Amino acid sequence: MRFISPVLVARALIAVLSPALAATDLTTTKAYKDRHGFALRVPLTASVETDTQENGQLDMIPDAAVVISINPNEFKGTNLGDASLSIGVSKAPDIVTACSKGQAAQGEKAAGTATLGGVKFSRFTFEDAGVGNRYASTIYRGMSDGSCYEIVEFLHWAAIENFSPGAVKEFDRRGVEAELNAIARSFAITGRPL
Repeated sequence: MRFISPVLVARALIAVLSPALAATDLTTTKAYKDRHGFALRVPLTASVETDTQENGQLDMIPDAAVVISINPNEFKGTNLGDASLSIGVSKAPDIVTACSKGQAAQGEKAAGTATLGGVKFSRFTFEDAGVGNRYASTIYRGMSDGSCYEIVEFLHWAAIENFSPGAVKEFDRRGVEAELNAIARSFAITGRPL
């Protein structure tokens, strides 16, 4: 009888069921299952804050089900201040109505659609600046089973011009955006809220 590795079987199933999860490095991420009925893969060193109004960068939904913050040690010595991904879930009728329209909120620019975990999301971008600070967000809003899901990839950094030459390095924006996007791409509906 031939032995088949359970790890290989698991990876094959993941590849079939979720190509985004298959592309995720399972040695540097962990599974996160939220009580609101969704799951993600998050970096092992990221912090996870649940059910908060304080740190979520959501526009449409007031409460974040979860905020995943990239470990600040990863960008120590750079001009990056915050890198996070927030997810909000709501069944409130006014939010569901606005969410299902797929329209941009104030200041956002439409950026097409994306399918995350089998759910079609409207995609938007937002950039802002103020007194030496810069902000950028990629926002996804979509409907599943009567709930609005809002996912926001958020960056906040100081303008490199604020610093003396050589004091800090400019952060790798593409790399950090790719890390946040990998978390967003791992989004999957797991069923009814717990």
